[in-house]
Amino acid sequence: MESPPAIIQSAIDLFHEHHPNAILRSATAVYNCMGLAFASRRTWVAPDSLDPVLRLILDEDDYRRLRNQQELEAGDLVIYRSPTEDSVSHVAVVLRIDVDFAKASRNVIVVSKWGHGGEYIHQVEDVPYLLGAPVAYWTDRRIP
Repeated sequence: MESPPAIIQSAIDLFHEHHPNAILRSATAVYNCMGLAFASRRTWVAPDSLDPVLRLILDEDDYRRLRNQQELEAGDLVIYRSPTEDSVSHVAVVLRIDVDFAKASRNVIVVSKWGHGGEYIHQVEDVPYLLGAPVAYWTDRRIP
C-alpha cells in the first residue's frame, strides 16, 4: 500500500539532505529494491526475507556472480550487505558506467529504491547507511 504523501516527502527531504547528488526518479512506497530489480516495480519483499528470496531468484534465473566491480555492465545487479548484521540489505541495478580515461577510473551509476522513500539514480556507494555497502555483483548476461 502507498504511504501518506507527508511520510514519503519526509523521507525524500532526509535523503536529499544526506545524499544531495542522488537524483530522485520517482516517489512511492508500493515497491522496494527487490520489487524494482525483479518485479517491474510491482511489489514489496519483506526485509527479513531478502536473503532467501534473492538466493532463489539468482539461482533459478541463472544469474552468475561477477568477480569484481570492473566486470559490471548496464543491467547487472549490485548486492549490498547490512552494516549491522550479516545479511543482504539492498539491491541496485546498474544503469551505466562512466569512464574517466584521464584518471583511469570507472564510476558506476545505479538505480535503486530506498525503503519507503523514493527511487534514486546514484553512485554505487552513495546510499543511506542502513542500506549497507556493495559486496557482490551479479549478471544474467550470457557470455559466448
